[in-house]
Amino acid sequence: MKSKIAPSRLLSWNGGLLVWSLAFALLAMAPTLGDFSHHKYGPNLNQTGSDSYGLLAHLWVYAQPADGVIRTETQDLISGYPEGRPVPKFNSITGWLAAIVSKLSGSPVLGYNLVIFLDFFLAFLLSYLLFNFVLSHEIALLLAFTLALSPYQVLQSVDHLDLTATWVILFFLIAAYQVVVANKPVWIAGTLIAVGISSFCHPYFTIMLAILTCFVGVFYLFSWWRGKTKISKHVLLGSGAAGGVAAGMVLWSKHLLTEGYAYKGMSSLNRSISDLYVYSTKVWDFVLPPIYSSLFSDVTNPFKTEQTAQSGSNYVENTLYPGAIVLVLLAILLVFAVFNFADFRSRVRSQGRLAIFIASLIAVPILFSMSPSFDVLGVAVPTPSMAVFQVIDSFRTLSRFGYIADIGLIFLAGIMLNALFKYMSLRPQTTRLILAIAVVVSLLDFGILGRSFYSDTSAVPAVYKKFSEVSNEQSVVLELPFMWGYISYFWESYHHRRNFGLFDAGTKNFIELTSQRRSSLNDWIDFAKEHHITHIILHNPQRIQIPGAIEFVNDWHETDISFAFAKYSYLIDLQKW
Repeated sequence: MKSKIAPSRLLSWNGGLLVWSLAFALLAMAPTLGDFSHHKYGPNLNQTGSDSYGLLAHLWVYAQPADGVIRTETQDLISGYPEGRPVPKFNSITGWLAAIVSKLSGSPVLGYNLVIFLDFFLAFLLSYLLFNFVLSHEIALLLAFTLALSPYQVLQSVDHLDLTATWVILFFLIAAYQVVVANKPVWIAGTLIAVGISSFCHPYFTIMLAILTCFVGVFYLFSWWRGKTKISKHVLLGSGAAGGVAAGMVLWSKHLLTEGYAYKGMSSLNRSISDLYVYSTKVWDFVLPPIYSSLFSDVTNPFKTEQTAQSGSNYVENTLYPGAIVLVLLAILLVFAVFNFADFRSRVRSQGRLAIFIASLIAVPILFSMSPSFDVLGVAVPTPSMAVFQVIDSFRTLSRFGYIADIGLIFLAGIMLNALFKYMSLRPQTTRLILAIAVVVSLLDFGILGRSFYSDTSAVPAVYKKFSEVSNEQSVVLELPFMWGYISYFWESYHHRRNFGLFDAGTKNFIELTSQRRSSLNDWIDFAKEHHITHIILHNPQRIQIPGAIEFVNDWHETDISFAFAKYSYLIDLQKW
């Protein structure tokens, strides 16, 4: 039987929701708790770096005093020698919070981890509130655990701080549930405010919630047209006011986003439509476990690696797996629907509004995140994601919309589980035992515990230690190969030396480093001397002979902020060359 937590128990210590949420957040962050200020959440999964390493470098620069060596009031003097670049701006709620904590504590990792901790806490709390509208306390806890620890939440926490603020999506869905299922039109204002708040989290959230808001509005107008509901003047006025506030927040966020592009040396961020084919949602994204799964990785990783290589995507963006238990429950639900066990179809029809709500959560995000077109008998048939590209061509990773589909799938699985418990007339003790086993299975399935699921920022590679010792404030370094991963950015926070490399498209240094092909190390040395670079750090998979260079042999681990392919690193002092 469905139960709810009374407000008086919300703050209690005997099973209250805040306590459950806190316990979950501590469990999710367990890999970092051994050294919370140095163990940044999430390992080097891609083996070549992470966007989060670039963010840590930004947080470090932001936290430094304007001493004229590392930075001035407005300019970062370390990255992008000789011109440097503007001091980072943090325009999202998560980025701003991490920046404030980093500045106060002097630890970018502490700022990063605290925000991730808060996002885990809110994801669990709001997930529970959403699921508990329909399901029992115990099942809602299981579903909240499954969603808040889902690979999407975990992997975005590893790589993209802004995309971990899934609580804004859950807040929107709580409001949307009240409108669509509970028939409370006053909550339309809540959906609009959520859209406005999302513009200060991440643009992907804003566009998807705006699309869902349109569906909520259409549904409610249709219901009003059929005489199933009434819309008062107060609701219209409140919704109008909320819509105005939301629109203002979105426009201001767009202004801040444009500033962010300008800070990176770009006037816009136009993407190719080919990116949408790479980063669109695919069936395998929902079926294949994450590469760190303790239960299935040995079996599924070869296939997932092959699929990832073929698509051109990456593990962070192509993993929308909701969990083995959810997939099993959905398979059982399909059997019940096909064979109409326990009068399944009539039960679905009797829950019309809830069925529409959950179906929308699954169908709408998938429709707007699939490939822009499909080939049917030689004809390219466009999909809704093509429309998104026509309006906003700066989006490419549409698979991120799939998180909302995960919510719908997990919700549906919970309803099936609740129906099974009723169908089998299980005793409460048996039900709780099954749910406890499900939690353990999910922990193994999602697999972040019992392993080193963090990046150790205190484990400094030997080449950077040596460079720090032999260089001075006038030294300038160029790291090769010049590639994505932000590893060289991050280690600026250790050696404090100027770096010619700048991985910001459109900037002068980026163009110089990527526009010309240099076939040999001598070509790079000539280039470095022309640009007054004093040292080169070269990472290479094989041992090579470089006269006068200091050689370092690397033993890579996924907690290391370094390149997995680099069995050897070389420090070249060009002043002695």
